[in-house]
Amino acid sequence: MSAAQKLTAVLGGIAAGLAAFIAVEIAAGFLSVIVRLIEQYTKWFYLGEERNNWLGVVFLYWAVLPAIFISAVVCARTIKSRWNQ
Repeated sequence: MSAAQKLTAVLGGIAAGLAAFIAVEIAAGFLSVIVRLIEQYTKWFYLGEERNNWLGVVFLYWAVLPAIFISAVVCARTIKSRWNQ
């Protein structure tokens, strides 16, 4: 395996990890919108006026660590699979 192929494998893994990180954060944003809409229209639970305003930020904040873990796993597996080709 040449140096260019190794570099391509590493950069591809980093790109895949970054894409996974962004996807998890976008999913957390959509989830916060869904929870906020359910709370607003059904009145099944009350989050309070202050919490309702910051719900999206809270979801994105708590999704950072799982997103980092998932993106690291995706990056490692992508590099490993491309390295062995």
